[in-house]
Amino acid sequence: MALADPARVRTLTLVDSAGLGRDVNPLLALNTLPMIGELAIMISRMPGGDVGRTSMSTAMLFAQPSRVPAQFFTEQHAVAQAQAAVDRLPDGRLALLADCGHLPHVECPDRFATVLSTWLAEHPDPS
Repeated sequence: MALADPARVRTLTLVDSAGLGRDVNPLLALNTLPMIGELAIMISRMPGGDVGRTSMSTAMLFAQPSRVPAQFFTEQHAVAQAQAAVDRLPDGRLALLADCGHLPHVECPDRFATVLSTWLAEHPDPS
């Protein structure tokens, strides 16, 4: 709706949205399978968990994980869809909270509130 009729949307806040359009990361789709999502959460909480989660997914996605190019790992940690969404919006902004998981408003509520409050203060209600 924000892209189709921007005049009807004053502000839009996306928090860890699932993807942009039909281009959903295959790893996200895997996390919807029984036990896979729970395992991914457990691994992501360990030190270096994001790399571990990518390695686990690689083992499930490829018959020969040793043949996976290094670029695959880099791409799994990129925020291309988030940047693509921001680029489509006339006054978009992307905020990434370091060392914070998929629920920043729960895990890092103070940092999340600061970022969101700053955004809202910069875009007051015109009425």
